[in-house]
Amino acid sequence: MHRKTLMGIRRKWKISLRRFALCAFACSTFISMNIEFLEQTCTSLPGVTTDVKWGNDLVFSVAEKMFCVCSMDPPFKASFKVPDAEFEELSVRDGFEPAPYMARAKWVLVTNPSKLNRKEWEEYLKQSYDLVKSKLSKKLQETLGKAQGARHKVQESMAKASLSTIGKSKPEAKSTRVKSKKVK
Repeated sequence: MHRKTLMGIRRKWKISLRRFALCAFACSTFISMNIEFLEQTCTSLPGVTTDVKWGNDLVFSVAEKMFCVCSMDPPFKASFKVPDAEFEELSVRDGFEPAPYMARAKWVLVTNPSKLNRKEWEEYLKQSYDLVKSKLSKKLQETLGKAQGARHKVQESMAKASLSTIGKSKPEAKSTRVKSKKVK
C-alpha cells in the first residue's frame, strides 16, 4: 500500500502511531503457526515419516532419523536441527532457546512461533531435513531422491487421468484411470 493510504487508514480509525506500527508488524509475521502447517511442510519432503513419541510429541523423521519435533499440547513449540554456525546465534535470539536434551546435537527450540514468518519456517525445516539427510548413506540418499521422482510421476499420471475423464460417462472414465502405486 502507499504511505498516504496507510496514513489515511490510521487517521480514519484514530489509531495511535505506536499501535498502528504494532498492528502492521503483527500482520507481517506468521502468527497462525500450527501443527497442520508444520505437517504439510515436513511431509512434502521425500521420505518423511511421522510418529508420536514420548506421549505428546509429534516427530518428523527421514530414514528413522529425527529432523523436527513439535508438541501436540498447547502452547505450540517446535524444535529442529540447525548448522553449528547458526546454533549460538539462534539460541540467544528472542523466542528461541537450546532444545532440551538435544542442544549438544545443535537443535533449537522455538518457544514463540510468531517470531518466524512462513518463509523462515519453511527454510529452517528444509535446512534441518537436509542436515539430517546428509548424514545418511549415499545409497539411502539416492533412494530418497528416486522416491520423490516416482511420487511426482504418479501425481502427474493421476492428474492426466482425471483431466481425460472430464465429460465422459462413468464406464468410459473407469477405463482411462491410472492406478497409483504407493511410494515408500
